Amino acid sequence: MVPFTGLGEFGGYRSDSWFKHRIIIFKQFTLNGLLKQTDQNFTLWCSFRPEERENPICQELYTYLKEVCTFPVVFTYGGLPFWDDKFPNDNLFDRLKVMLPQLKETVGDYKWILETIQPSDDTYHKDFVKEVNKQEPAYKRSFLHSNGYVYDMINKRLAEWRPITNPPFYTIVYPRDVFLDPVKRFKYCKEYRSHESAATAFKSVKLADGQYCVGVHKGNISTSWWHPFRCKEIKGKKAQKILKGFGIEC
Repeated sequence: MVPFTGLGEFGGYRSDSWFKHRIIIFKQFTLNGLLKQTDQNFTLWCSFRPEERENPICQELYTYLKEVCTFPVVFTYGGLPFWDDKFPNDNLFDRLKVMLPQLKETVGDYKWILETIQPSDDTYHKDFVKEVNKQEPAYKRSFLHSNGYVYDMINKRLAEWRPITNPPFYTIVYPRDVFLDPVKRFKYCKEYRSHESAATAFKSVKLADGQYCVGVHKGNISTSWWHPFRCKEIKGKKAQKILKGFGIEC
């Protein structure tokens, strides 16, 4: 689930140029990790504000993804499907009523739905989906990834990323009826107010480290190469080998 627009300030949309830049980063960086997944049994769900339904930039992205992706792609236009922790009076329930019906056909008859957060300018290792799909689903369970990597796209630098809180790279398990029902889903996620709380609002299971890579570029809002979560820099052949696992050639 890629939250493209609707997050944070400025109505969740900073400008057309901002949106176009996010899409460029997504195509060049994030999408590589998805296209190279060793397990292709997943659906790419991109969420947008209602305004993007008629936005030609969004329509062009949908056409592009349908052409290049080997897995199903679905766009919803109801805003974010989780709490926006920047706003205390968030209208999550109203958004869920709009967007969840748009997912019914995509969900099909699966008993359990595993929803992985995929920031639009970060990426996952090629074996990420394979690892998650091997896990046993259960009511109110989440799968977490604590430590990963950070990649400076401008200067081609790689380093370890060791956050002190739960990072925005996790999977939440939903029973099918809860996933699609606004009332049930709202109650199910009552305590899940931010990526930090994904570790405490559910019965969390920690999976392997090194499964995600944070992308640093000119358009970051809160992340930079000089962030305190960045640790040891990795160079040479070791860096190349790690980056290749994320679909990055350098």
